[in-house]
Amino acid sequence: MVPTPYSPEKVRAALQTALLAARAVQARVALTGGTALEAWGVARATQDVDLVFLLPPDRVYRFQRALQQRGARTL
Repeated sequence: MVPTPYSPEKVRAALQTALLAARAVQARVALTGGTALEAWGVARATQDVDLVFLLPPDRVYRFQRALQQRGARTL
């Protein structure tokens, strides 16, 4: 077994941060990737969570700031 820096608590906290920021700017959110497949019963050994945020271009900067205000790093 390979040790990982990702614990369920860290993943849960990151998801909560992202979802709260999305709610603050009224963005729609979709869970994608391996985690989404697991929700459908397809086993995937990934260690990341993929989210897609749908929001108008004029809200992108507000979303970035909402993430940063919650402690997230953005590029």
